[in-house]
Amino acid sequence: MKMMFPVLITLVCAVVLTAAEEIDKEKIVKECTDENGLKQEDFDNWMKDQDNPTEKMLCFMKCCHEKDGSLKKDGKWDIEALGINTKTMLFANDSVKAEIRDCFSKVPPVKTCADMKAAHKCVPESKLRNCTAEFNVMPEDFEKFEKEPENASEKMLCYIKCNSEVNNMINADGIVNLKLLTDFMKRNKNLKDKEKMDAEKCLGDMKPVKSCADVKPFIHCMYDLKMF
Repeated sequence: MKMMFPVLITLVCAVVLTAAEEIDKEKIVKECTDENGLKQEDFDNWMKDQDNPTEKMLCFMKCCHEKDGSLKKDGKWDIEALGINTKTMLFANDSVKAEIRDCFSKVPPVKTCADMKAAHKCVPESKLRNCTAEFNVMPEDFEKFEKEPENASEKMLCYIKCNSEVNNMINADGIVNLKLLTDFMKRNKNLKDKEKMDAEKCLGDMKPVKSCADVKPFIHCMYDLKMF
């Protein structure tokens, strides 16, 4: 389940989780996953048919929003909190963000898990591939990569290429999305100016990523920024 939590943060809850720094998104997702007995197969099934989330998935989503405060006790949405969070969404343009906020403002009060269906429709369907399953990446593969990123296996290189394409960090033509990554670095308060400049130059010098092996320079540029 180790890699399930970050994925779920991105795909299910993060779109409307409050952006306040004191909110521990991963902690919320883990708690709601445990409370609702969510398993990897539940997530996999949701990925295949996002238009018809199961009751378990709807309860998971409701739990996330209740814990972060975006869904108030009376079942109404805190549009101000949602508005703050959409401003920080990495992979959506202003039009999409506005549509999300407007949609949530029209959702009836959420009292039951089933009521979450209306809110779920406000979130654009994720077109993501399940990179973990696609390349059969196991927890031990991640652990080994964390210890020796410079010696990433072919499996991990393919996973990182897939994951980076999924998150728009690498465009369809293999060119690194420098604008998106630069914007991300600017918002990262933990990065020093020199680190940002070095990473930007490193990424700018990269050749197009066409194969799994081509990801190696990308890893070199991005690993210290905790992008994976």
